Amino acid sequence: MQSSSSYIFFPAEVKILFSDDGKNFHLEKEIKNTIDPSIYGTIVHKFTADFDNTETRYIQVIGVNSGNLLKGSHIPKSQCFLFSDELIVN
Repeated sequence: MQSSSSYIFFPAEVKILFSDDGKNFHLEKEIKNTIDPSIYGTIVHKFTADFDNTETRYIQVIGVNSGNLLKGSHIPKSQCFLFSDELIVN
């Protein structure tokens, strides 16, 4: 969810990593955010990835924070909030 008036923004990118032992993870996919952070209002967006014929035991998902708020905000240079709601694996 992105709600710019509440300083909640989508991640700059989402990284998906796989591991067979839970210790050594390797990057499988990077999904870049394509939603403009200056859009006003509340936006819901799904970051999705498909993996053909892939097997793994452990999945690590990293949402990379967008960083500091936009220059026009009333508290510039403050860190953005990043919320995650659901992770669906089929």
